[in-house]
Amino acid sequence: MRFFNRLKLRTDKYEARFEHFDLFSYCQLLNQRLCMKTLLTGKKILVVDDEDLLREILVEDLSSAGATVLDAANGTIAFDLLQKENFDAVVTDIRMPGGNGIKLIKNIKSHFEKNAPKVFVCSGYNDMTLDETQALSVAYTFNKPFDRESFIKTIAEYLNQLG
Repeated sequence: MRFFNRLKLRTDKYEARFEHFDLFSYCQLLNQRLCMKTLLTGKKILVVDDEDLLREILVEDLSSAGATVLDAANGTIAFDLLQKENFDAVVTDIRMPGGNGIKLIKNIKSHFEKNAPKVFVCSGYNDMTLDETQALSVAYTFNKPFDRESFIKTIAEYLNQLG
C-alpha cells in the first residue's frame, strides 16, 4: 500500500494535516466527510444564540452538513424569522437577553400547531427539567460543551425520521 508523507486537506475554513497514513485510511476519511456534507441536505435550520462565536460555529457546521441556515441573536428576532419563513428545525440557547429560549419554544408550540419545526436546545445550564422539555416538545437537549460531529448527526437523525 502506498503511503503519503504529508498531505494537507482543506475543507471550507478548516484545515487538517495527516502524516504517514495509507490510501485506505485516506479513502475512509474522504467518504466520512462526503457523508457528513449530505446529512442535512434540503433542511432549513434556524440557530438562536446570543454568543456570536458559538452561533457562527453552529451555522458553519450545519451549513457544512448541507443545511440552509439562518441565525438570530435572541428569541424575539428568531420568532420574527419563524413567522416569515418555514424551518425544519430551531436550535436555541435558553438564557439570552432580549427574548429567552423558553419563551421562544412556547411561542413556537402555540403558533405552529401541526407544522412546528423540531426544537433542539443547547444550554450550559440545567435550565429545563425532563418534564419541561417533554411538555414543550423539545426534540433533544445538548449540554454545552458538546461534540460537534454528534450534534450534526443527532439533528440529522431527528429530522430524517420525518422524511
